[in-house]
Amino acid sequence: MEGSAPRCRRFRGTLFVALVRSILLAILACSGSEASPDRLCIFDFDETLWIRATNSVAEEARRVVRACVRSGYEIAIATVNPFPLNVRRVLQEEISEALFPTELLLSPAFQFGRRNKTVAMNLILRYYGMQDTPECAVLFDDNELANKRHADATGVQWILVDETIGITMEDFDRAEQKLDRFCP
Repeated sequence: MEGSAPRCRRFRGTLFVALVRSILLAILACSGSEASPDRLCIFDFDETLWIRATNSVAEEARRVVRACVRSGYEIAIATVNPFPLNVRRVLQEEISEALFPTELLLSPAFQFGRRNKTVAMNLILRYYGMQDTPECAVLFDDNELANKRHADATGVQWILVDETIGITMEDFDRAEQKLDRFCP
């Protein structure tokens, strides 16, 4: 019985985080983004921005996110990682708080813990008012087998990231070429 108490506390903590997340998503989903962006970069986290094997940010992650922002694209996160506080810490402290402000990470633009990225990307598209132009969004992700089908299901462009090194400027260049070709 002694060993079960920490698990109970962890379970209650997880439930609390899930409840708070649900409430925030409900509030923020109603507000939405004020203007519909022309283009959107959606990033996976693990093995795309963050490399677990090296326990570090992908070497070119900051450059790619900056390139998206400098190009006038909005940014979002769609990760199956179930630990939002850890993901937020890495995004803000190890990549850039200016690129990932708290308001972004408390909005529907930050989707975590969802294995079904179709749902996550639809929420992101709705938040940015891009339901009618999903081809103007691109998902950078390392898991083709699990996640390309979700991008295809939503109409979002897909860029496969090398899971051993994470996202690169070459990935961004390929995304821009796709967006130029398919986004009106």
